[in-house]
Amino acid sequence: MGIKIGRLDFKAHGLLGTAGLVLLGATLCCSTETARYLIMASIPVTTGLAYGSYALLGHAPERTVIARGIVAPHREAYKRAIGVVLYVNVRLAWACDLLGARIYGVACALLAARLAPTKAFDNGNTFVFVVPIFCGVGLDAVRQLRCIAAQECAWNAEVATLRTVAAVQFVALLVSFAFTLGFRGYIRLARLYALSAGAVAGILGALAGGGLTGAVAVGMISAFLLDRWIAARPPPDAKTLKTLNAVAKALEAEPAVRRNARSFAELGTEPAAKVTPPVESSVRPNPRSFGELGEAAAAEPKKPGSLLARARSWLAASVDEEELDGPEDRIAVDPTHDDVRRCLALVPEAFATHPSAEAWARQALIVQRGNVEYAAKKLTKLAAFRDRYGWAYRLDVDDRVAKALRSDMHWVLPGRDRRGRRVVVYNARALRASKDLEALQKSLCLLLERITLDEETVRRGVVVVADCSGYSLAMLRKLSVVDARRGSDMVGDFPCRLRMIYAVNLPTLLSPVASFIRACLSKRQKDRLRVNVSLSKLPDFDPRRLPPSLGGSLEFDWAALAEVVVEGGVPE
Repeated sequence: MGIKIGRLDFKAHGLLGTAGLVLLGATLCCSTETARYLIMASIPVTTGLAYGSYALLGHAPERTVIARGIVAPHREAYKRAIGVVLYVNVRLAWACDLLGARIYGVACALLAARLAPTKAFDNGNTFVFVVPIFCGVGLDAVRQLRCIAAQECAWNAEVATLRTVAAVQFVALLVSFAFTLGFRGYIRLARLYALSAGAVAGILGALAGGGLTGAVAVGMISAFLLDRWIAARPPPDAKTLKTLNAVAKALEAEPAVRRNARSFAELGTEPAAKVTPPVESSVRPNPRSFGELGEAAAAEPKKPGSLLARARSWLAASVDEEELDGPEDRIAVDPTHDDVRRCLALVPEAFATHPSAEAWARQALIVQRGNVEYAAKKLTKLAAFRDRYGWAYRLDVDDRVAKALRSDMHWVLPGRDRRGRRVVVYNARALRASKDLEALQKSLCLLLERITLDEETVRRGVVVVADCSGYSLAMLRKLSVVDARRGSDMVGDFPCRLRMIYAVNLPTLLSPVASFIRACLSKRQKDRLRVNVSLSKLPDFDPRRLPPSLGGSLEFDWAALAEVVVEGGVPE
C-alpha cells in the first residue's frame, strides 16, 4: 500500500521521508519551545528512515559520470547521507536532553569516524562531498567532546544552535529526496549535483560563523562555480565510453605477455567478429506503429505520468519532436492532401472519422514540419487525452466554459508580437476567485483551438506570459495532482509550438523557486523560459500593444473579447 505519483511510489519509506521533512520544516518555523517537541517527534521518524534506506540502496544506480574527473558513487553517497542523518539525530537528542553525556560522546566520535574519507582520492567527488562533509561533522564532533568535558558549550549556543542543526537535517533529507527524483528523470543529475555541493558548502559557511547570510552566499557561489566547471568538462559521450569499455575489456581478457604487444588493428577487427548478424524474422517488430499505439492508447487507461516531465515536454516537446524544431520564426512546410490522408491512417479510427480530423492533421503536420509519423503521434496523444477526460475533439462553449472565459484567468492579446506570434496571458491572481479548475483549463484549450484556426498562428507559434502578481503559495492548495496532470497533458498534447514562456511580476518568495526550476532545465528549455523580465523593454514586444498590467499602454477590454469567443468567434 502507498501513494503513487508518476514514477514515485510513496510506500512506508516514502511516507517516513515526507513526515520527516514536514516535522523538520515546521521546526524551522515555530517557536523554540514548540520546536523542541517537533524535533523529539522527528528523531524516531528520521532514524527509522535512515535504517530503512539500507534495504533500498539497490534501487539507486551504482554511479553516474558527472564530468571528466568526477564520478558520483550514488550508493556510497546514500550510505554517507545515512551516517549524517544518524549523527544529527544524536545531536538533536542531546539538545533535547534525551541522552547521557557518556553515550553522547561515544556516539558522536563513532559516527564522525565512519564518515572519514578512506579511498577514491583520484575521484573529484571525494573532494566535492566526502572531505567537506567529514570536515563539518568532524569539527562539530570535536566541539561536542570539548563541551562535554567543560560542561558548557558556547559553540552550541551561538553557532551550531538547535535550529541550525535541525536545518542541516532538513537539507540532508531534501537532497536525498532530490536525488531520488533525479534517478527517475525529473531533475538533471549534473545540475542537482552542483546544487547539492552548494548546500554542503553553505552548511560549512554557517559553521564557520557566517550565519544565514554567509551560508547562502557561500552555497550559491560554490554551486555556480561547480556548475560552470561541470559544463566546461562534460563527460565523454556514450559512443566514446562504449569504445573505451570495449578496449578495456579486450585488454583485460588478453594474456599479460601479449597485452602490450597488441596492435590497434587487432583491437579494431576483433569486435566485428563477435557481432551477431541480423536475422530475418516473421515476428512483428517493436515498437508498434503509431497507428497501433493510438488504438491502444484509446482502448487502455493511460498510466500516471511524471508531472515535471510533462511540464518539461510543454516547454520543448519530446526528444524526437525536439529534433524537428528549428530556430526559424515561421514554419514554411505545406502538407499535401496525401500527407493528411497518411497521417489520419495512423490515428485511432474514432478521431480519424471526426469532421475536424483533416484540419487537426494539417495543423499537426505543420507543427511537426511535415513528418507524418510524428504528427500522427501528436494527434494520437490529443485523442487519448480528450477521450480520457470526456472532452470533445472540437470544444464548444457551455456555461462552465463561458464563466471561465469571463474570469480574466486567460487572455489572448489583440494582434501579434513583433515576430508575428499570438500572445496568451495567464493571470495567476484570478485563481483566488476561481474554483472550477477543469473549466479554466478547458477555456484555455478552447482559446488555443480558436487562435490556431489561423494557419499563420500555427506556423509562427504562441508565446505565453504568466503574470504572477497577486499569487501566493497558499493558492497551491487549490491545485490537486489530477488538475496539475490534466493541465500539463492538455498543453503538452496540443499541436501548437510554444515558442516562449515569460514569468513576470513574481512575488519575492516565488522568485528563487522559479529560478531553481529554470536551473534544472536543459539549455534549450532555459532559452524558452524567461523569469522576471520587463516585457516592454524586450525587442519582441511593442509597449503600445501590451496592457498596463504588463508594462504597456494598451487600452484592453478582455470582457468584450471573451464575449466574441463565447459567440464562436476568434479574439483579434
